[in-house]
Amino acid sequence: MGNTVEDDFCVNQEPSFFSSSTLILVFESGTLVSPRATSGATIYYTTDGSTPTRTNGLVYSAPIIVNSAKTIKALAVQNGMRDSTIMSTSYTIIVKKSAMDLINEASESGDWTGINETTFANADITSVTASNLAAIISAMDANGTAPWTVSTIQAIVNTVLNDNVKQEELASINIASESGNWTGIDETTFANAEIAGVTAVNLISVQYYLENDSTPLPRTLPQVQTIVGEVIQVLWVQSIYSYLNPSEGGPSPTLDVFEGAGITGVNSSNLDAILEELRLAYWESRNNQLATPMSTKKDIQDVVDLFLL
Repeated sequence: MGNTVEDDFCVNQEPSFFSSSTLILVFESGTLVSPRATSGATIYYTTDGSTPTRTNGLVYSAPIIVNSAKTIKALAVQNGMRDSTIMSTSYTIIVKKSAMDLINEASESGDWTGINETTFANADITSVTASNLAAIISAMDANGTAPWTVSTIQAIVNTVLNDNVKQEELASINIASESGNWTGIDETTFANAEIAGVTAVNLISVQYYLENDSTPLPRTLPQVQTIVGEVIQVLWVQSIYSYLNPSEGGPSPTLDVFEGAGITGVNSSNLDAILEELRLAYWESRNNQLATPMSTKKDIQDVVDLFLL
């Protein structure tokens, strides 16, 4: 329900009323209008534009609800007294805009003045703060135009929050890469930065390579991912060499191992034969100082390629 408006006027031996002119007031829908007159007076009112008289209009008994634009005219009468002047008030109803309406209007116009984190909260959009408001507005401007829905804006907010987390985690990784202090940096840190492939098993190797890689700091996410990919590939190559080297006794490499090592041309039908060729090449390297040592990706790929000829 909207506001409550009370208009005072009286009946008297001398006409007494604040004004006989028409007032134009602006209120929200649901405004209650309560004209008040001298005690004992009867109020007649109209809402159809006609003039109230003792024989025309409704007798006022309860607040008049104004849900749409209208003019209320009222007359107070009492036996033994002169009738009051006509009170005439026009009500223009404004439709209160929702928070989503305000956000959509701002998005359409590009003018975000007055839109803040509270506006988003009132629209049931969560996690918008004073610190990330500018980034969210920028993302909305870049992603399209109104009309937005709560769910589409929330998705953008979540993306911005996720990007912020990624950048914070990347900054931590870069700081650790430069300082060599990896306290608090683990596989979860890399996962939060959306850097794939880092596990508890290879974490130390990844940290070592990040410290010693020649790519200048600070590095971007793609640059860190490239380094991590190279580390993983080296570790898979090492696992193949561990299999070939009896002193290490590594397990027999699978197709996934060859794929992880970046070795091409190996499939389920030739896997066993290629493993045999690699074993032969390894023992040849042990017996011939000029032969390939079989410990690098290129060494292994050369044997595979020769087998495939």
